[in-house]
Amino acid sequence: METRAGQGAIVPLAFSTVRELLARLGAGIASQESSQCSYLTKYLGVLATRSYVVEADYEDDGFLGDYAGYYVNNHKAPARFTHRVHFFSQSPAALRTQWTRAMNMPQGSDASELARGYLGFMVVKPLPAAVIGRTCLRTPPRNPASDAAVRAYPVLRHYNVNFHGLRLHVESVAFQEQDREIAVCATAAVWTMMHALPALFTTHRIPSPFEITVSGWDGRIQPMAGEIARKFPSSGMDLKQIVGCLRDLGVEASVIAVPAQGRCEKLLEHVAALLPAGYPVLMVGSLYTPDRAGTALNARGLHAAVILGYSHTKSFRAGAWSERIDRLFIHDDTLGPFCSFRVKEMAQTEFGRLLEGSPAPAAAALEKRLKDLGPAKAGTAAAATTAYLTNAPADDAGLEGEITSVVVPAYLVVPVHVKQHLPYTSVRDLADQLTLWYEKGAYQAYGSGNAPAISWSVVLRESGGFKADILATTWLPAAEKEAILCKSTPRLLWVLKFSGLESGQQEVDFLQVVLDATSLQQSCDVERVLINSEAEAAVTLGSILQSNISSYVSAVQRNSGRARMPGHLEAAIFKLQSAFLVFDNQSPNPA
Repeated sequence: METRAGQGAIVPLAFSTVRELLARLGAGIASQESSQCSYLTKYLGVLATRSYVVEADYEDDGFLGDYAGYYVNNHKAPARFTHRVHFFSQSPAALRTQWTRAMNMPQGSDASELARGYLGFMVVKPLPAAVIGRTCLRTPPRNPASDAAVRAYPVLRHYNVNFHGLRLHVESVAFQEQDREIAVCATAAVWTMMHALPALFTTHRIPSPFEITVSGWDGRIQPMAGEIARKFPSSGMDLKQIVGCLRDLGVEASVIAVPAQGRCEKLLEHVAALLPAGYPVLMVGSLYTPDRAGTALNARGLHAAVILGYSHTKSFRAGAWSERIDRLFIHDDTLGPFCSFRVKEMAQTEFGRLLEGSPAPAAAALEKRLKDLGPAKAGTAAAATTAYLTNAPADDAGLEGEITSVVVPAYLVVPVHVKQHLPYTSVRDLADQLTLWYEKGAYQAYGSGNAPAISWSVVLRESGGFKADILATTWLPAAEKEAILCKSTPRLLWVLKFSGLESGQQEVDFLQVVLDATSLQQSCDVERVLINSEAEAAVTLGSILQSNISSYVSAVQRNSGRARMPGHLEAAIFKLQSAFLVFDNQSPNPA
């Protein structure tokens, strides 16, 4: 790709397709025909893109790192400069007018008109193929025609952009396609993860893809089919290399296996617990792609992608709140940013859950093929990504598309703050125990099928975010709010919430158990218990739990021979007894 000299004035161009844009910049035919090119064309269409401006001779830090470490050694080395393409919702004529007006402002820096229509940018690298570099675009807009689901993109970063002296910004997470030289999927996923980490993590110099691959390989040799694979050109990184690379970069990571059997609860629970705290989740699994007829799947090896958002249904559902998630939004370097993965229930004899786009003509045959992948894969959750977007979101759940690849998740890699000691599993155990006690007590009080259903969720919160949630809570008395807001709290907290349906079928939060996430696992410190005393369900739940907790603690103290709980769970139960609100002998009223 040729690099042209910088221009003296901006030249807004009408946007049609990314293929046309890349051709104008001299990109090869392989890049123009790529799946990423097709995906981004329709993604930018969803953002209502009307014009773009090319910033020539742009020095991109990430590409410069790759250039200095690898490309410069080639006899015919590519250029060191890139193009940065800025996208806008204004027409070229309106964009030019607003630019001229901004240049003539007394301070010369009023970019408010331009900022309203700024959609983000894409770096185009001067390579023979795989030219799409650091790309930061707005998330897809919500479709007001439907409110069947709520979209959440909690893992976003604020990118400041200097647009020829004017200050713009975009809320996004950086994406780039894999290049098969320096950054295949694992490197691209770690690079995205580093961009997405919250400010809570102090390691915020984003390494180049070259540095990430070097870090992953140093001291960690990867055997490949009887021979030792080379570091460069990159053949990818295995799970140990991914985790080792993150630790070298100052980020502790936890590896969570996704069970082969079950209904993908662990995947969705960790998404629901960690993404609201701003923690990205890296997913590793086996990749399959359909043949031309769409009736068979071909194995492509391991694949890594990063989960950054989700959508969930509004309707109440008993049990884990994470079961309401119906779609995941994932940066997949083989496709594009914020790819939509639909969560679909399947028959028990098939895969527990299928994450797919809107059904392609051969979707039924693909589902049957998924079932027949083999005994080792039976019951495994599968994910089919969407490569092609429609011109507008079909509904609020996400962007629709065709099934183009299937990922069978095997592991999750999640960042863990150095101060977090209490794992999610400890809080999950507590949620299970309290739910079990409630169900038994409610069955006795109401009879079979008549007990009020409850839902629970676990979310990791930083202390500032937790206090912001408390400030927005309407059912807490002002004095209790003030006491919580003015009290010193741990840096990280686990918030276990219970909710239920009140009269009028409105879902209400009625109990929060706040745990110190920095406490030792063996102590499982309960920081505070908050009860919505105005909620009818809270009285029911509170009375039942109070009775069960008291009975258990008394039995333990009497040494009555009752089966003991695991130590961390028993520690939490004892602390719940002393912290739990007494309900003045209120009891559930089945009538």
